[in-house]
Amino acid sequence: MPSFFLKNDALWARDVDVKRLARVIRKLQLTPDGKPVLSMPEALDVACVALGARDHFDALRRSRDPDVTNWTEEQVRAEMKRRAISFGQPFPRGLPQRFGADWKSSVQVLFSDALNARVPGQLEFVALIGGAGSGKTLLAEHECANRGGVVIDTAFAWMATPNDSMFLEHFRDGAILVQDQSTALMPDDKRSGFGPLWEQLPVAQRTLKHYEDLRRRPRHMLFGDDNAFNDPVRNWVREHPAVALVSSFATREDVINALHVGVRIKPVGEQWQTASAPLNWRVAHVVDLDAMRFYSVEGPGLAMEQGRHNVPLSAAAG
Repeated sequence: MPSFFLKNDALWARDVDVKRLARVIRKLQLTPDGKPVLSMPEALDVACVALGARDHFDALRRSRDPDVTNWTEEQVRAEMKRRAISFGQPFPRGLPQRFGADWKSSVQVLFSDALNARVPGQLEFVALIGGAGSGKTLLAEHECANRGGVVIDTAFAWMATPNDSMFLEHFRDGAILVQDQSTALMPDDKRSGFGPLWEQLPVAQRTLKHYEDLRRRPRHMLFGDDNAFNDPVRNWVREHPAVALVSSFATREDVINALHVGVRIKPVGEQWQTASAPLNWRVAHVVDLDAMRFYSVEGPGLAMEQGRHNVPLSAAAG
């Protein structure tokens, strides 16, 4: 599979000028009146697929993948640490046609609906759900750039975690804190651990993209919400009522799991539900990019508020 690179701002794959190939492809299929059947963006997608990419946008992304064949792992780790935290970017040019003007308009409305449904200061979050390539990161990056806030790549956040004093200026009223989590299924050949897989790669294949792919693992909960004794994420949400927590998931089932993981119970007689409610996730406001709709999912905190939670005291945690 040829690698993609930019030469004088033009996209190439080895000795192939991608745009020139797209022009040739357009000439191969014409309407009866002699006009190309494919638009130029469609032809660029076809050309890039033929050269091994998912589409033109994917090829452009690959072209910006640094050559790390001569880097040490420490240098690669330092670069991933630098990239782990960002401040978003507007929708880039050259997106695939499925992410056109109608899609952009629709998802921004859905995102606003989800934010408006959130109760500030309560344990609630916005969930972006959809399969790989559904546009979750695109939407999150765009909204962060527009509203202010921080985007954390959770695959590498263990290298660089945001500190309030460092990013305070980005957490203005209406800002968002995005947990950009991998939702791609992990192939069996990547389950044996990072180290051996990286070492077994031929040097020519040790690209930054390969490093990212090997490090990524799907998550089925909110990042940092697996410590019953610390509660860093829950405390952060309570302490920053003007900033919305946003996280990505593959499915609705993953969101439900995130809401219910690590239920906190205060066993104080008949009032245990009322006392425990503020310790638990209340609601997730979902932007479903597969179904292109918004809805909310109830968590145990809301059920406890209303005396409907059925977790026995023997299951108490925290």
